[in-house]
Formats: sequence, C-alpha cells, structure tokens
Amino acid sequence: MWTYRLSLMSVCGLLLLIIAVTGLASAEEKYGYVDTTGKLVIPPLFRSAEPFSEGLAAIQTETDGKWGYIDKTGTVVIPAEFVTAESFSEGLARVRTEAEGEYAYIDKTGKITISLHYKTISNATGGRFHNGLARIREGGKVGFIDTTGKVVVPAQFTNVDWPFSEGLAAMRMDGKRGYIDTTGKVIISPLFDQALGFSNGLAPVRIRNKWGYIDRTGEIVIPPQFGCPFSFSEGLVETFSEDVRKWGYMDKTGTLVIPAVFTSVRPFSEGLAAIQIEKGGKYGYIDTTGRVVILPSFARVAGFSEGLAAVQTETDGRWGYTDKTGTVVIPPKFATANSFKAGLAAIQTETDGKWGYINRTGKLVAPPQFEEVGTFIDGLAVVAVAAK
Repeated sequence: MWTYRLSLMSVCGLLLLIIAVTGLASAEEKYGYVDTTGKLVIPPLFRSAEPFSEGLAAIQTETDGKWGYIDKTGTVVIPAEFVTAESFSEGLARVRTEAEGEYAYIDKTGKITISLHYKTISNATGGRFHNGLARIREGGKVGFIDTTGKVVVPAQFTNVDWPFSEGLAAMRMDGKRGYIDTTGKVIISPLFDQALGFSNGLAPVRIRNKWGYIDRTGEIVIPPQFGCPFSFSEGLVETFSEDVRKWGYMDKTGTLVIPAVFTSVRPFSEGLAAIQIEKGGKYGYIDTTGRVVILPSFARVAGFSEGLAAVQTETDGRWGYTDKTGTVVIPPKFATANSFKAGLAAIQTETDGKWGYINRTGKLVAPPQFEEVGTFIDGLAVVAVAAK
C-alpha cells in the first residue's frame, strides 16, 4: 500500500520537507480502511491494499496472494484472480492474470475490455488512463492507446512523461526533449537537454547545464540561467542568486519580485511560503509580497494545507500545527505530523510509533493504533494493523 511520511531532503542546496511514498506491504501487517470519523469500516483482512478510486479498491488476499476489488462496504465485487491489479481510472484498471503474462484492462464488472499485446506498458502510473489515454511501450518506444484499446499515438518516442500537465507532456526523441499534445502531435520541437511538466503556464527546460522557462508555444520567456529547476506555484517560483548566494522569488516574467535575502525557501501554498533568514536559523513564513507574516520560530516546517501547517519545535523536536497568524493552535506533541486533507491529518506518537488521525482542532478521531496510514480518498483511507 501507499504510506505517506514527512522527511527532509536537500535539492540543489535547498532543504525541502517532502512526503516519502512507499509501496511495500509487510507480511506482519494486515490492511483495512477507516472513514473520516476514524471508524475502521472495512476490517484489516488483506495482505495489501490500494486507495479507493472511482468507488473500488484493489486488495490482495491472504490465502493465495491474488488481487481483486472491493467496494466501499468491503464486499468483493471483482474476485481475486489477478497476480497484479492497479487502481481504476476512467472506468478501467490494468491487471495481469499471470506473473509473466501480458497486461489487460478490465471494467468495473471485472470483464476484460482491452487485451494488450505488449510485454511491458511503462510503469504503474503510466498504465492508468488520463484524459482518455494510457501509455504503451512497444519495440522500446512509447505510444498511447485510448479506452477502447486502439493505438491512437504510435509508439515512436523514447519516453514520454506522465501524466499530461496543462495539456502537454514532455517527450524524448533523438536524445532531445520536447512536448506533445494529447493527440501525439509534436507541439514544441525536441530542442532541450531536459524538460519538465508545465505549471502555471510555464515549464522548466535545460539547455546544456542551465535551466530556464518556456511557455506553451515553446518560446523562452525566462532565459536559461539557473542551476536547478523549480515549478511555479501561485505565480511565483524559488530562485537562487549566485551573486549573493541567497534565495528569493521571481514571477512569470523572470522579474525578481521578492529579493534574494533568504538562506532557504519553500514553494508558496495558500498564499504563504516558509523561509529561513539565517543559515541554521529558524523558519517562518512570508506572503506573496515578501512580507514576513510569521516570525522565524520553528526548527522545521511544512506548507499550509486547509489553513494549517505542520511545524516542529526546536526544544524537543515534536510536531504541532500553526495557523496563518503564527499561532500554534495544535500543541507540538507528535513524532511526525502530516498535512491536513479532508479535515484530517495523520500523526505519529513518540511512545510506540503508532499512527492515528486528528481533526483541525487537534482532537483524536482515530487513536494511534496503526502501523501505516494513507491519506483520505473518496472518504476512506488505507491503514495497516499488526497481524495477531
């Protein structure tokens, strides 16, 4: 199953708080589902389980390790007869009936609607449909099929990023990167050494060892001059000044609108961004004008989500939550604290490392009892409990 945990990493000298994702199920754990009240509504009976998608979830049985699908009542609606099974997207899910067999797509009745004649079909996320397309790989090249199984974009690209972002996807041909639209038409010729997805109408591209930004026509709007690529968020992007060795923010014209005066910065979320003014110092938050609205007072921080941000105190290393005024509204008492989603956040205790969920007031809605937890999707979250 997917488990989400907060951790820190350094990217091009920028310290980032990220969510690590693992997909390994332990033989000593069983998986079930909780609802947003914290109630275990589907008992932990499965060897592994995926989040719900379009009303169904892929589950792996304890008996023979085969995969099937359950509905939100926990009823098995598609029998466990697959060696692999992925989440539904656009009414279809990719499965395999034999370990070394070919992939196929089933509908929500379990009927095989597309039989593929490809030994491989990209990776797990590439097998999902998005905007009516799914990636295929044939003869070492990547193309696309539609939801009927028809090849609508012949396999011709060395690789194609997935999924499409703002209607375009970066692809590789002849050692260079460009962009295609959802029909497979080359919209931006492969001229770049590296290219990433679009965000806020711009995409980072690399020419030799410098990064810049292009618009959806392929025009370079911010010339290559940066050592690291970052995506725009809320109209701004982090940028590093080689002259002063500090971080600031620029807008989509390439103008430095927030001066480079910070030793560390994070992307904007809900109008605020975490910053560090002095190396090794504490973190605070600025608004989109660059005004410090929450004074640096935290050892580590996350971005705002649903009006709250997880913050860590320097004294004991525990995590709590601050609101946008800088008031710590949920006291720091957790070993780990994830961002809020659908009104709930996963937290981990220091004593036994168990996970539970709190609401936005800090009240426990699901006491710490789980070995692993997921985020809520369609009102349910996957959880793991220790096998007895």
